Amino acid sequence: MPLARINGTDLSYAVDGDRGAPVLHVAGSGQSSVVWEMQTVPALLAAGYRTVVFDNRGMPPSAVPPAPYKMEDLVADTVGLMEHLGLGPFHMIGSSLGGLVAQAVALRRPDLVRSVTFLQGCGDLSPAAVPVLEATAELYALDAPPPAALRWLAADGLVPPTRWHDAGAVAEARELTAEIIAGPAGAGVVGQTAATLEWAREDHLTELAGLSVPALVVASEWDRMFPPALLRRAVETVPDARYLEIGGAAHVPTGHSAGIAAAILDFLKEIGEPSAD
Repeated sequence: MPLARINGTDLSYAVDGDRGAPVLHVAGSGQSSVVWEMQTVPALLAAGYRTVVFDNRGMPPSAVPPAPYKMEDLVADTVGLMEHLGLGPFHMIGSSLGGLVAQAVALRRPDLVRSVTFLQGCGDLSPAAVPVLEATAELYALDAPPPAALRWLAADGLVPPTRWHDAGAVAEARELTAEIIAGPAGAGVVGQTAATLEWAREDHLTELAGLSVPALVVASEWDRMFPPALLRRAVETVPDARYLEIGGAAHVPTGHSAGIAAAILDFLKEIGEPSAD
């Protein structure tokens, strides 16, 4: 992946597709851009869109500046990359922390944004999210974080309570969490988590009334971080928004990638965006 010097930080990115409306993906905390290749990118490319993925500051191969990071850092990085690429206006897809970044970008720079899809992340975080975020920051700040504790934090967002009894679901989550905690740089996770905590301590629901682009808000039934009740409030606040709730899913809706990709394509078709020139 090429690197772009944005906002004083090297960001790795990839653009796929020769034509069509550009779709920019913003990853969640501790999340590599590679995950998009297993989620939305294949369906978007097949439908004729151009896709853009990148790694936020703190996620190698992008630079990992010392923690903490401000939300303003991540927003400026994203805006800078959009301007650097010069492909806009973009459809934005943001996951968790990436949804918060996409919200801020769409509000501040609507000239760069055609639509926004929020995947488990917009408006306000739940009060129950704060202790999870604080524990994440403390653990990753250690020189040698205990792997079992890191796995538990990651698994909490993968296995909904309706599947706690399911040995296969738990085993799958343990396998996935081993991969998750092996990748992120400690300083990067601490930095990104600090930005999320900053957001969590402020009101970001009422500002959604000023969102001037169409939005799709995707919730997971058993999401501790952004529970459906809060995301439904966001939908009621946004002037032009649609809502999709994934039944039986936790914060990370594993196993639902195809359905989410199909919903995004339906949304883009509904708002009248052609897939290719």
